[in-house]
Amino acid sequence: MAQLLIRQIDDATITRLETLARERKTSVEAVARAAIHQATQLTVAEKLEIVREMQDWSRGARIPGAPQTPGVDLIREGRDE
Repeated sequence: MAQLLIRQIDDATITRLETLARERKTSVEAVARAAIHQATQLTVAEKLEIVREMQDWSRGARIPGAPQTPGVDLIREGRDE
């Protein structure tokens, strides 16, 4: 895993992190890691945009006139073997 060094954090923020860590009975590092993780989660709109992009790509990869088998059917077929 990667490491990250963050500088110039004001004292009030550090004090708040320490308070949260004490309340949660964990480390300041764990509280900061959780905050970073939460801040970087994709929104529903961002997830939908990724799905739309994947669907557009998939439509572009189709061969015109060739029969297309839905992926769900292929997965089920593979499981049944």
